[in-house]
Amino acid sequence: MGIEALGKDAFLKLLTTQLQFQDPLKPMESTAFVAQLAQFRQLETALETNKTLATLVQGNISMNNMGAASLLGRRVEVPEGKLSHQSGQSEKIVYQLDADASEVFIQVVNENGKVVKTFAMNKSQGKGSNQVFWDGKDNQGNQVQTGIYSYIGSATDADGKLAPINISSEGEVSGVSYGEGGPFVTVNGTAIPVSDIVKVIK
Repeated sequence: MGIEALGKDAFLKLLTTQLQFQDPLKPMESTAFVAQLAQFRQLETALETNKTLATLVQGNISMNNMGAASLLGRRVEVPEGKLSHQSGQSEKIVYQLDADASEVFIQVVNENGKVVKTFAMNKSQGKGSNQVFWDGKDNQGNQVQTGIYSYIGSATDADGKLAPINISSEGEVSGVSYGEGGPFVTVNGTAIPVSDIVKVIK
């Protein structure tokens, strides 16, 4: 059994008992005694280090939780192509291009999987962050109902090959929860890790 498994108190008791009952005519070899004392000191140091680390971790968790709570009511940008839309409002759709694109298509899809709005940008767009505004109307010019809508997109480069596109959305933080993996915020009806937030807007 290793010292770590034995534990600090049990190891100390065993060492004390060993000293009490050793044969006076055959005392413990000094090298073995020193080695055991060194192991005991190593165990004690490891236990104190673990306590310190646990305290630091707990403090970090508390700070992260407080930081998440301060986001309530703030608008943030999240890497999630989903939006809790209110009828009559306009929305900003943000997307990232990993390379220059000659064409970009963004579609707004309702909760039933039906495409309600299509944006076709047939002009060159540079690598990086781009955006398009949705006025909340469908392809026929009618205001869509309040609900959860998703964004999907595709892009092609000058050679007609697919170019990577990542869509994000803005929304207000309406809730905060704490669980395994850290604090989560609810944005546009979806719980996401605080660490995934791209930008705090206001």
